[in-house]
Amino acid sequence: MAANRFSTSGFQTANALLGGLPAAQQLSIAHSLASGLRSGFDETAASVVLRLVADQADEQLKQDLVGVLVDRIEQGQPESVAKVVAESNDISSSLLGVGQTRLESIADQSLRGDGFLVTRYSVRLGIEGSAATTETVGVAVTRAWLQFVRLEVRSAGQIGGSSNLLRSALVLLGSIETSIAVAAKDLVFSLLESQNRCDESLLTRTIDALISVGDSKLHQTLGYSLWLRCLAATEPGKRDLMRVHAERHWESIKSGLRHGDAERRKLCLDILKRSVALAIETGRPELVTPDANGTFA
Repeated sequence: MAANRFSTSGFQTANALLGGLPAAQQLSIAHSLASGLRSGFDETAASVVLRLVADQADEQLKQDLVGVLVDRIEQGQPESVAKVVAESNDISSSLLGVGQTRLESIADQSLRGDGFLVTRYSVRLGIEGSAATTETVGVAVTRAWLQFVRLEVRSAGQIGGSSNLLRSALVLLGSIETSIAVAAKDLVFSLLESQNRCDESLLTRTIDALISVGDSKLHQTLGYSLWLRCLAATEPGKRDLMRVHAERHWESIKSGLRHGDAERRKLCLDILKRSVALAIETGRPELVTPDANGTFA
């Protein structure tokens, strides 16, 4: 594996020195470095171990390194780990798998009432969490995994299991913890950019659920932001994610315009403009033209 673009000159020096050692000795040094990373993380040392993982194909060394990096993420350094593994597809995939599992577990826990979602959010979503037992995960750890997975999605683009990951992120949009809700929004937007098709029904229910949280400006704003993001998609398949003919479509826009703050009113104006454009584009101008009774098709 080539040195990644975040490595310092220390990587090249260590790489050159290790190159002259027998494979068995290199492996012994790699295990020592991996062990030392638990007590004092160093990006250069981690990069050296990454290179040796690729060269040595030692499964225990790989597991040890993944464990160190998982701890690093959960200690609040997702950006640092993302930089270190930027050119290691194998380790990146392993960490992404851990992140997906963690977030699915956290989302399921939240849906069961243990994860502090805003009032009735899970009911409005219409989905239930798994009955499996899961450990309680703190706010900082949840936020760190949302951030790390978002970085990996932006780097890798389309990923396996993205539909389940999107479901987890949509659930966590309803967190009462502002930092989690905002981090979930960033992940949702990255996933929508990378996916060719999405679950339209779940997206629609999520937007309705967020907009319906009457006592939270944050969640209403997240709902309108997600709505606008769906309408603003350039691919035809994504433009259809929000049905312009849905009854609540127009009612929700009018509600935001009448009762929202400045940010929500601006979002609703943009949604209104794009909704009209979408109705015309899809050959359904009657959807935005009231009949004699003042109602829409």
